[in-house]
Amino acid sequence: MATLSIGNVSRVTKLEAGLDLLCERGRVRITALSPGIIRVRATQAADFGADFSYAVAKRTWKKHPVRMTGDTLTTKQLTVRVSRQPFALEFVAPDGTVLNRELAIEWDGAKCRSRRDLAAEEMFFGCGEKTGAFNKRGQSLGFWNTDNPAHTYLNSEVYVSIPFLISSRGYGIFWDNTHRSQFNFGNGDETQCVLEADAGEIDYYFFAGNPREIVRVYTELTGRMELPPRWALGYQQCRWSYLSADEVLEVARVTIEIASQAEGAT
Repeated sequence: MATLSIGNVSRVTKLEAGLDLLCERGRVRITALSPGIIRVRATQAADFGADFSYAVAKRTWKKHPVRMTGDTLTTKQLTVRVSRQPFALEFVAPDGTVLNRELAIEWDGAKCRSRRDLAAEEMFFGCGEKTGAFNKRGQSLGFWNTDNPAHTYLNSEVYVSIPFLISSRGYGIFWDNTHRSQFNFGNGDETQCVLEADAGEIDYYFFAGNPREIVRVYTELTGRMELPPRWALGYQQCRWSYLSADEVLEVARVTIEIASQAEGAT
């Protein structure tokens, strides 16, 4: 099946804190949830599906100043500029620095794809439990929880999938799609970063700031864990499996003898 871009923007409608874009092959909605968080949704359908997420914990946000002039949306921390022919988005810092450009939104059957500009010096971090180098630049990473005990550094799909990236250019993206997804950080084409999923809508959150600020607002969006119990904070003994309860107790006894600071056995 041929790949189709979302095409040109034919109409821009102002919302309370965002913009709704009607395009040739779908629509895009840009919402400023807070000064440093921009949500972007895109669908090839006539309208968006139910606004539901397994990952997002915070659904209500305080009102904040949002200025909309023409095809531009501006908060205290971010400006989003819309290009109409063809559709594109530009995310700009208050000092005028272009943090990132969304070059195109595409559909390939049920698959959805966001093509983004990749700066020459740009590095990427995060993406959850992944193998390979700390800097994900040049890698193509899959997001699909896989229990593969024989995995190597070449297998990107392991136990935990967290489609959240932090760029060295001062922004982060959380890709909120439960279908099998792929992040390509310049593997094969060093000029583009491609985020895609096998199905569903495009729904991502764009964060601005340094890594600490990005993690703070990301966890504000998705939730923060409670402080774990004291026993869980110490050294842990772990192994592949146990054949009986007696073996578990014996391993715990020996572990305590050898390393008296061990707090638990799993």
